[in-house]
Amino acid sequence: MTNDPLALLIDGDNASPKIISGLLAEIEVINALMVAAMIQIQGPGGQVIWLNPDSVTSVREPRGVQQGHWPADIRCLLMIVDGKFLATVESCDSVRRKLEADR
Repeated sequence: MTNDPLALLIDGDNASPKIISGLLAEIEVINALMVAAMIQIQGPGGQVIWLNPDSVTSVREPRGVQQGHWPADIRCLLMIVDGKFLATVESCDSVRRKLEADR
């Protein structure tokens, strides 16, 4: 029997239950770490947004709210690495605190 994790994932039928449960435990830890790396931001209309802080490239206050470019309750824009943005009803100070707390 092999102890190579990659071989066990490919041929799990020949792995012992103890090894498989160990691999599953490791996967659960990785998933927990991924969730722990996310922060919660409040979007428009009560929308909850889970965000990877490492994907944020800039934070700024919106311009053009009075002209109707953004809904009236939008208080902060987050630019994301893929060039898109997220609009949030939270203040930019609140968002910055959340981003800094994660680091």
